[in-house]
Amino acid sequence: MNDESPHPRLGSPRLHRRRGKHPHARPIRHKLNSFIDHLIVSEVYDDANGYYHFGDGTKCGICANGATKVARAFGGVVWGYSLEDNTTAALERGICFGHDFAIVRDRWLVDYCG
Repeated sequence: MNDESPHPRLGSPRLHRRRGKHPHARPIRHKLNSFIDHLIVSEVYDDANGYYHFGDGTKCGICANGATKVARAFGGVVWGYSLEDNTTAALERGICFGHDFAIVRDRWLVDYCG
């Protein structure tokens, strides 16, 4: 966690540079990071129900919601797996049934809930 951050999740891992130079990597990485920062600060805590949600009311803790927002914003797709198909996944069984993430430009895997 970044102690200087006004929001507890802004210190979360960001997209990191891969070895080798790609001419369009820096602009898209910057745009993705800015979009993720925007999503994070737009989260609102619902005291009555005990969870965070985005401005449109979708729950932040549902990985498909964050993945869909990233995919729509950058023309990507949402991919995922079910726990039934991946028994070695380190996810809490009974609470969730799999995990979803966005793939952007066939190059970037963006896991908002990760």
